[in-house]
Amino acid sequence: MSERRYAVLIAASQFPEEEKLLPLRAPENDVDGLNEVLTSKELGGFTDVAVLKNELSHVVHKKILRALRNADKNDFVLIYYSGHGKLDFSGRLHLATKDTTINDLEATSISPMRIRESVENTCCNKVVLILDCCFSGAVGRIFARGSLDEQFQLVSGGRGTYIMTASTAIQIAQEKEDDQYGLFTKYLIEGIRSGEADRDEDGNVTMDELYTYVHNRMLDEGFQEPMKWDLNVRGELVIARTGKSPREDRRRAIRERLTDLYRQGNLPLRVLTEALALNDKQSSDDSDLQRRQLLNHLLLPEKLQVGDFIGAWYEPSMQGWIPALTKESRALEPGVETEKTEQQRPGEKTEEEAAVRRSAGKNNSRTSLLALVGGVLLLVLVVVFALKTRNDSHLPVTPISEPTPTGTQSNSEQNDQGTNSGDTPLSQSTGTSERSSEVRQS
Repeated sequence: MSERRYAVLIAASQFPEEEKLLPLRAPENDVDGLNEVLTSKELGGFTDVAVLKNELSHVVHKKILRALRNADKNDFVLIYYSGHGKLDFSGRLHLATKDTTINDLEATSISPMRIRESVENTCCNKVVLILDCCFSGAVGRIFARGSLDEQFQLVSGGRGTYIMTASTAIQIAQEKEDDQYGLFTKYLIEGIRSGEADRDEDGNVTMDELYTYVHNRMLDEGFQEPMKWDLNVRGELVIARTGKSPREDRRRAIRERLTDLYRQGNLPLRVLTEALALNDKQSSDDSDLQRRQLLNHLLLPEKLQVGDFIGAWYEPSMQGWIPALTKESRALEPGVETEKTEQQRPGEKTEEEAAVRRSAGKNNSRTSLLALVGGVLLLVLVVVFALKTRNDSHLPVTPISEPTPTGTQSNSEQNDQGTNSGDTPLSQSTGTSERSSEVRQS
């Protein structure tokens, strides 16, 4: 950022001249928080910043005009307002200040029309206007010719002007009791300070990237929808840096780390090939987010253990324990040699197979334990069944006598009768047959 960077940060929270304008809690916090990130040398790099809290309307106009006149052609000027937005009878937006009264709105407020006229009379090519107030989307009518449905035309002779508002032309702007800042400004500050607004990870936060970040976060939280207009902006307007290494540097570092691990025999060929392909990938795919975070962990001072890296790469469900650091890493230099240069000898394990076996041991330990327990239980059941079958085969077999027809005697009975003196009654023989029948049935 070689250009000189100016900012005019305006907060209007007290309105003693107009009882219909209620005091606001957040505007002064908004300009303080934004001033902190903008003046940071690692982030915004703004050197000429004017913070105006509850100033009179003519004082604010003078500060805006002075910043625009002091800026050269290639400098950057940011104008920010947080407070009440009011519409006149014709639907034009006015920004309330300490001396604002509703009956004299045009004379006692900040007029976006006057801001537009000041932009037209400056040689500065980079002007950004950010409004956090109700009905702020109505400012678009002032900075464009024709209707809002038509393509916006620049009114300042080919100079680039970027406008970003907290709401549409008919929406109010929110400040929540639990938040330190207004809803819109909260995400402005968060996107710059965290670096999450840098979608392409080139180390810079552009106005388009910041708008996309704020827009998505606000719609996730509620109904308020921010708006933007880039009026003939050429190139990208960078509002801040992230303080992180740019994408190209990180890509080269990841490439070197992966190839070093492979040459040392610690990284399987399959993982190397997939990791380099992912690092080459240009598009933003949320399905690859976990593996991209895994690659970023290779660059940490406390480097990820290779075995854990391989295990997490093969098993996506294991990646939940890895905290998210950055969103994505893209763009890798082409031409990576990934083929083997040596022929595998018979019976020799490849480096890939060896690494897979090492990583699989840790992942499959639980499965092996369950298999062992199941095998033991099965063996016990087989032994119990075998013992039961053996015992059943040695049980004594009780002979079953056939019943003797009435009036007929077996040879043994005839011999017994011949031996004993006296005749045996027929009823005694019949009783023995009945007992034998009872045993068979049982």
